[in-house]
Amino acid sequence: MKQDGRCNPLTAGLSCGVVGSSLMVRVDPAEAGSLLQKSAVRPMDFTGRPMHGFLFVDPPGITSSASLRKWVGLATAHAEAKPKKAKKKPVTALKRPRL
Repeated sequence: MKQDGRCNPLTAGLSCGVVGSSLMVRVDPAEAGSLLQKSAVRPMDFTGRPMHGFLFVDPPGITSSASLRKWVGLATAHAEAKPKKAKKKPVTALKRPRL
């Protein structure tokens, strides 16, 4: 299966993206259960195992600009509520002794 898409990374991590024709959103895992009850929403399962807090919203679930804004807003609010990621230290090359 080819996996291709666009995403919206924020300083705290991934918030949402487009995979194929579906919108992928990262939401609070505590809210995911109730959101899965909505039509056209399903767990994100790239590998056959659903990832907690990640959902796919298929096109019938995004019928207007307002519904798209709602989903992107949920994902963005969750990402912005998370603590910022610490910057990684740059890897420096080890110096080899000259012979």
